[in-house]
Amino acid sequence: MQELQRVFNGLGIKGTVIRKTEGCRIITYEFKMHNGLLPPGINRILSAIKIQLGVESVKLIEVPESNAYGIEVECKERKTVKIGDVMRSREYTEDKRRLKFILGETPKGKKIVGSLVDAKHLLVAGQTGSGKSVFINTLLASLMRESPDRTRLILIDPKRVELSRYKDVPHLLAPVITEVDQAKNILEWLANKHMPYRYKYLEEASGIIGKSYVDLKDMEEDEDKGEIRMVGDPLMPRFVIVIDELAQLLMTSEDRCIEDSIIKIAQLGRACGIHLVVATQRPSADIVTPQIKANIPTKVAFKVSTGSNSRIILDNMGAEKLLGRGDMLYLQEDYFEPKRIQGAFISSEEVDRLVRNLKDNNDPPDYWQDALAAIYGIHRFADILQELSDNGPPGSVDNFINHMVDKGLIILDYETKTMKFAHLQ
Repeated sequence: MQELQRVFNGLGIKGTVIRKTEGCRIITYEFKMHNGLLPPGINRILSAIKIQLGVESVKLIEVPESNAYGIEVECKERKTVKIGDVMRSREYTEDKRRLKFILGETPKGKKIVGSLVDAKHLLVAGQTGSGKSVFINTLLASLMRESPDRTRLILIDPKRVELSRYKDVPHLLAPVITEVDQAKNILEWLANKHMPYRYKYLEEASGIIGKSYVDLKDMEEDEDKGEIRMVGDPLMPRFVIVIDELAQLLMTSEDRCIEDSIIKIAQLGRACGIHLVVATQRPSADIVTPQIKANIPTKVAFKVSTGSNSRIILDNMGAEKLLGRGDMLYLQEDYFEPKRIQGAFISSEEVDRLVRNLKDNNDPPDYWQDALAAIYGIHRFADILQELSDNGPPGSVDNFINHMVDKGLIILDYETKTMKFAHLQ
């Protein structure tokens, strides 16, 4: 504490440093002004403090519980917050929420765990090297602790870099999507086909089970373990759609269909168990549009290059002063202000080991036929067969099926006399 007090005295600031808290990356100095007011020219004073203490970044905060102000500076010795340390913490083990995920640790050493049920959707933004990709891997590692029967993932990776390593994990609803046209198809199917089906299903179930619609869609730990199903029906799992990178997806699309589908899913998906995680390293106004931003309530801001980028994500400055390498601001819709958190770290080796373990101890992924049909643009397959049967020339149905088999889109099982869609390798 004495180092900052000496700086105060040297600058003629009439304040007293009352507490020093060391975290994994941040040291927080709490101080009280003698007259209760910050001195004029506070930005100039902060710059002088940064130089005097020999640190790269200084951030002024309010500490309401202590009725004081605080200054956050970078530690000289950085400590890594490991995902295993958070997973073994009381905050994680006692958290019984669905879709919980590890965030990290606050500057005061408190472990933080989030839940997509509470967050609804996530907008993740930060420049290269800020920790955004590690956060996505930590999120997926957390979600894949749930049963594939209850949580299914849709991974969209137009960069073909980060999410391809999750190929064939049992939680996948469909293969990892890398083509823009396929991403467009699956998002349109979710927004215009599957989501309306879920609403209709929930409406019917609410009448049969005797619960209100709100109670049914939100129930978590009930006699049926929070599973949304009707008697004799299969489980309706929650969907988590992860998009990395949004900018590339929107810039390479020729129309607004992708953006419109994302907005519609963000607006309506939260109420029927569909959650979005949208990541970008380019948080500009043409990518994070006002409608996308307004309908994704939870923001995760890593270090960005300018204050204007921070304002686009958080509606406020601050992310440009972060330290990088996992230092984040987390803003949920029920928070008064963003929380500063050092993100938990998971290495590439740990991710690969997790994926191998999931594949070795589970059946191969059971891809949804409707999703595969949508991805490859053949979701009208049944309609086409019906049209050919009613109005086509003799043999047109067999010719069409043979054509689909030749293209590798359909697999015929002659023993069971059935056919199903195949995903292209």
